[in-house]
Amino acid sequence: MTGRWLACASSSPVAVALLAAASVAWWGLTGFAWSDYDNEAAGSLAALTHGHLGGFFSSAPAYGGSLLMRAPFALMTAFLGGGETAVYRMMALPCLLAVVGLGVVLFKLRTDRLPRARWSLLVVVLAAGNPVFLRALDVGHPEELLGAALCGTASRSPRRSPVRRPTPSSSRRGTSCGCATPRGPGRSRGQPASA
Repeated sequence: MTGRWLACASSSPVAVALLAAASVAWWGLTGFAWSDYDNEAAGSLAALTHGHLGGFFSSAPAYGGSLLMRAPFALMTAFLGGGETAVYRMMALPCLLAVVGLGVVLFKLRTDRLPRARWSLLVVVLAAGNPVFLRALDVGHPEELLGAALCGTASRSPRRSPVRRPTPSSSRRGTSCGCATPRGPGRSRGQPASA
């Protein structure tokens, strides 16, 4: 029975990640009273859901950009008649989906490198349903889950960059940092710099 469940779960890491994130949401999104969300963000989101864009921008906290990115979820909830708690829960949804995506990406990386590892599902569960996330939801900062997922995904992305990296020869010449070449104009390799 356990082997069959494990085989089914490992073939569908998305389902395991969604279940883990739903568990965190179930325990962590009970309410937002006396949290940072209540003190800092609820007023600006109330202004936004009532159509007062200027009120949103004037009362938004320092992390207002995160609220603005997740604003469509708040507007959709308000349009459907949801209250303040429903708006808070829907604002946490994209953050929870981001950690689900991180869990699936890490599972794929783990199974590519170690195809017979039985603990690959543990990576999914810890990435998508980490108990530390409960604290972030409890204090009213679901955007910390989004930040964790983005940092985790960025650290596992391919190491290609459009920025030109210095080569050993260019760093020896000093051109990688925009400095003048060590020899300078008119000096040959063995000639010392004049004072």
